[in-house]
Amino acid sequence: MIHNYIKMRLSITLLLLLSLFSVNMSAKSLNLVINELLVTNTENLVDDYGNRSGWIEIYNPSHRVIDIGGCYLTNDTLEPAKYKIPEGDEITLVAPLSHIIFYADNKTHFGIFHTNFTLQESNYIALYDRDQTTCLDSVVYPLTMPANFSYGRLKDGEPEWGMLPKTSPANNNAFVDKGAASKVFAEQDPYGVVLAIASMSVVFLALLLLYTLFSFTAKFSIYVTKERIRKTAKGEKSETIVETHIPAEVYASIAMAIHEYQEEIHDVEDTILTIQRVAKTYSPWSSKIYGLRNFL
Repeated sequence: MIHNYIKMRLSITLLLLLSLFSVNMSAKSLNLVINELLVTNTENLVDDYGNRSGWIEIYNPSHRVIDIGGCYLTNDTLEPAKYKIPEGDEITLVAPLSHIIFYADNKTHFGIFHTNFTLQESNYIALYDRDQTTCLDSVVYPLTMPANFSYGRLKDGEPEWGMLPKTSPANNNAFVDKGAASKVFAEQDPYGVVLAIASMSVVFLALLLLYTLFSFTAKFSIYVTKERIRKTAKGEKSETIVETHIPAEVYASIAMAIHEYQEEIHDVEDTILTIQRVAKTYSPWSSKIYGLRNFL
């Protein structure tokens, strides 16, 4: 009995150690960071309900999928578990090197990605692990920020923060939009000289390519023809005609078939009525010999 009791206590202790170890490992394995945030939104990102509010961007810099469900977002240093991100939904999975957006609008009834606080309440935001004690990432942002300007990491996942030249929700922070390519090109080439030269060059190169192709094809065709003529002049033949002796029976059969065919045509031609002129000194219709009776 004592042996079984000691064995059971050791098993329970081992299970507790393993559970604590797994919790610590899970906390450390959630390599998620706060990447960008926008406090005052009047003409920026719109949520699924058509509303504009402050938002928080979380970034996964690892090369594996991480489930953010069960973690906590807070804007209060004394309350790390202020907003619990719901678990058990696949939409909380953050793909490798990808972003996920939370709307700080104090409207949790709108869904998982809507927190129970706003970013105007403080200048602090933090992301806590499921154990409510491990802070995965936190940031203190300026108290006064211009509307529609975001504060974030200058490069995704990098430690340096600052005001971004352009908001980039769910996109790379280092991306700088310089305008449409056509607009930039028009500014650099207002008179269209470069565009005209480039277009003419493309057409010229296409014509040159076609000319080269056709010239090569013609020369190759002439070369092949000359080679055939040369081989023929030397008595070379590509194909050899083999003549064999044909028996007389074959010729007889062919002649008989032709004769039968001609006979059939003759029989058909006999049914044709041919009227020919008869040169006689008297008319056979009025001859008296046809009216005499022959008693013999």
